[in-house]
Amino acid sequence: MRNLICLVVWLLACYGSVLAQEQQDINALEWPIDFTQNGRTYTLYQPQVDAMEQILIAGRMAIQIKTDPDSAPIFGAIFFDAKLSTNVDDRVAVLRKFDVTKEKFPDIPDSQVSSFTKDITTFIEGQNLVMSMDDLMGSIELRQKQGDDPKFDNSPPHIYVRQTSAMLISIDGDPILKNSDDKNIQYVVNTPFFIVKYKSEFYLKGGKFWYESGSITSGWNSTEKVPGKVEKFAKKNQTQETVSDSLTEKLTEPPEIIVTTEPAELIVTDGEPDFQSVEGTNLLYLANSGSDVIMDINAQQYFILLAGRWYTSKKLAEGDWAFVNPKELPEDFAKIPTESDINDVRPSVPGTPEAEDALLQQSIPQTASVNRKDTKTDVNYDGQPKFDQVEGTSMQYALNSDQQVLRDGNKYYTVDEGVWFVSNSPNGPWEVATTRPQEVDDIPPDNPNYNTKYVYIYDSTPEVVYVGYLPGYNYSYIYGGTVVYGTGYYYRPWYGSVYYPRPFTWGFNVHYNPWTGWGFSFGFSMGWIGWGYHSYPGWGWWGPCGYRPGYRHGYYHGYRHGYNRGYARGYANGYYNSRNRAYRNNVYNNNRRGVRTVNNNVYRSRDVASSTRTSRPGTTGRPSTGSRNNSSTRQPSTRQNSSTRNSTSRNNRYTDRDGNVYQRGNSGNWERLNNSNRSSSGSTRPNTGSSTRPSNSGTTRPNTTRPSTTRPNTTRPSTTSPSTRPSNRNLERSYQNRSRGSQNRSHYQRNYSRPNTGSMNRSRSMPSRSGGRTGGGRRP
Repeated sequence: MRNLICLVVWLLACYGSVLAQEQQDINALEWPIDFTQNGRTYTLYQPQVDAMEQILIAGRMAIQIKTDPDSAPIFGAIFFDAKLSTNVDDRVAVLRKFDVTKEKFPDIPDSQVSSFTKDITTFIEGQNLVMSMDDLMGSIELRQKQGDDPKFDNSPPHIYVRQTSAMLISIDGDPILKNSDDKNIQYVVNTPFFIVKYKSEFYLKGGKFWYESGSITSGWNSTEKVPGKVEKFAKKNQTQETVSDSLTEKLTEPPEIIVTTEPAELIVTDGEPDFQSVEGTNLLYLANSGSDVIMDINAQQYFILLAGRWYTSKKLAEGDWAFVNPKELPEDFAKIPTESDINDVRPSVPGTPEAEDALLQQSIPQTASVNRKDTKTDVNYDGQPKFDQVEGTSMQYALNSDQQVLRDGNKYYTVDEGVWFVSNSPNGPWEVATTRPQEVDDIPPDNPNYNTKYVYIYDSTPEVVYVGYLPGYNYSYIYGGTVVYGTGYYYRPWYGSVYYPRPFTWGFNVHYNPWTGWGFSFGFSMGWIGWGYHSYPGWGWWGPCGYRPGYRHGYYHGYRHGYNRGYARGYANGYYNSRNRAYRNNVYNNNRRGVRTVNNNVYRSRDVASSTRTSRPGTTGRPSTGSRNNSSTRQPSTRQNSSTRNSTSRNNRYTDRDGNVYQRGNSGNWERLNNSNRSSSGSTRPNTGSSTRPSNSGTTRPNTTRPSTTRPNTTRPSTTSPSTRPSNRNLERSYQNRSRGSQNRSHYQRNYSRPNTGSMNRSRSMPSRSGGRTGGGRRP
C-alpha cells in the first residue's frame, strides 16, 4: 500500500511539473512584456504588422515607460523590420533580426528620447521576439491582392449518397495487379487500401472487417472466412505506419463498400435525411450526416462543401451537381451564426472572420534552416530518366521519378521535404540549392509540380540555407476569397515496373480546420487506409513525404468545438506510429539530418537575462547579432489590469501609423495617451526611416533581398502611406483582430491534444525516407 501511495504521489508530482512547464510555455507567449533597463521599466505591447512579404515584416509597436515606480507613464511607439521564423505545428512565430527603424515619443525632449531608444535597441535589436501564430495573425492587416483566381479544375466529382454506413474505396484508374512473393497472391498496387487477389477471389481489409468479392469494383460482402495465406500476407506487409484503429472496433455492422476508379465523394446520412433550420437564416442543414450539406429554402437548392469547394443541385440523391464560386453563395451563408452546429463551413464563406483567418494562414510560411553540408537527397527513376515539357515554360519535368524533378537549361532541380536541391545531372549528386529555377512561378495548376512554386529560399550563408514553404506546398490554395484543397486536376501517375502515384483532390473527404489545416474525415481511420502495405508508404497520394492530413472518425459539426472536437480527435485515436506518438503536418519535422526548425526551446529563449549568450537555441541556428551586454529582465507584463486574466484587456495599447498611442475603453471609445503634461517642447527625434517601410540602415544582418525567388527582387514589403490623422475605424479593426487572435490562441492552448507525454515539448518520430522510398515505387 505504501508503495502504491508513493507511486501516486510521484505521478502527481510529475504531472504537476508538466503542467508547470506548459504554463511557463504559455506565459512566454503572452503580451504585453516588460523589461527593465537603467532603472526604468519598459512595457512592449503586441506588434501591429503593416506589411508582410514572405518572411520580411514591417510593423510598429506601442511602448510604455515608467522612469520610476511613482512616475506617470510615458507613451510612444517604435517602427521595426524583422524576419519571420515559424513552427506552424506548435503555432509559434519568432520575429528575428529585429531592427528598430524609427521611434516616436510625442512631447518628450530629444535627449530623453535618445536615452529611451538606446535602452530599447539594446534590449530588442537582434533579439528573437516570440509570439503565438494566432497573435501574429491578429496583428496582420488583411490586404488581399486583387487578381484572377487560379485556373483550377472545379468540375464536380461523382457524388454517391447513402442512408446507411458506407466506405468509398478509391483506385487510381483501372486496377493494376502485381504478384507477391507468393505467386498465389496478387495485390492492387494503385490504391492506398489493402486489396488482394487469392486464386479467383478478391479480399479487402478495413479495420476489423474483411470483405470478399469476385470482382474488384463491385459485389463486396463481409466475410469471416479469410484464407490463412491472405491474413499472413496482410500482417507481414503491414509497416509501422499501418495500425488498427480502435474506433473501428465500435462498429457493429460492416459498412457498404463502394469502389471507384474516377474522382468521387460520398455523402452518408444516418437514415432518412434530417434537415434542421439555421437560426436567423432561410437555410437548413443536414443534421444526421458527417458531410456539410445546406439547403437554401428560397432557391430550393442543395449546397455541399467538398475539399473547400461549393457545389449545388436541385436534388440530393446523386443529382447533377454544379460548381459555385464562393463569391456567389447566397447572402444567408455569411449569416450562419458562430454558435450554429454547421458553423464549421464559415471558413469557406468569403468575408467571415474565419475565412479571413484561413487566408492569413495561407500567407504564413513554415520555415527552417538547412545545413548545406549535412542535408542530402537522392532521386529514383523507373529506368532511364524521362522528361516532358512544362506548359508555358522552357522547363521540363520528370515523368518516371518518385520525386518532383525539374530540368532548367543544363541544371536539374528537385524539391524534397520542402528543400530545393540542384545538380548538373538528373542522377545527382544533389546539393542544397541557393536559388530556384527562374520560371517556377509559371508552372500551371494542371502540372503535378505546381505545388513546388510555394517552396522558397530566403537567404543563404556558406554554411546554411534559410528555406520555407507556404501551405500551397501541401495542396492548400486560395480561391474566391476562401481556401480550397487541391487543384482539382487528375495527375496521371507513372505506370512502369513500379507505380508512382500523384496527389489526389477527391476521394478522401478532406475538411478544413482552423487550427490544423486539412484533414480526412467521415469515417476514415488508420484501419481503412493501408498505405503501409507492400513496403510503400503511399506518400504520393497526399503530397510531400512527411506530410499527412489529420484524421477524424466521423465528422463533428461546429467551429466552436474547434481543435478538440476536430482533427485532434483523429490524432489522438487514429494515427500513431509504433511509438504511439502523433504524426504532424510539418514536413521539416521528418527528423532529417541538417534541417532545423523553431522548436520548443524558443519559449525559454525569451528570457534574455543572460549576458553571455551568443546564439539562441531553438530558433534556426543563426548567430544572434544584437548586443548581449544586457542586464535587463523580461517577463509577461502583469502591471496593467492584473486582476483580470483576459490578455486582450492587459494588451490594450495600440499605435497608429503616425506613432500616436491609444487605449480602448470598455464602452468602445478610443483615448489618445499623450505626454503633453511632461514637456512643452513637442520635439521628437528626426525621422530616420519611413514609418511603414523597413530601412536599410545600421545592421549586421544578411542581405534582406530575396535572391532565391523568381519574383522581381524586392528588398522589403510594400505598405500603405502613413495616415494624416487617427482613424478610429482602423484602430477598431486592430482591436477586433487582436481580440480574435487572443481567443484563438487560448482556445488552441486549452484544447491542444497531447496524447503522448502531455507536454508541448514532446519529441516526434517520423518515418525515414529510406523506410519507404529507396528503390522507389511499389515493386512486386
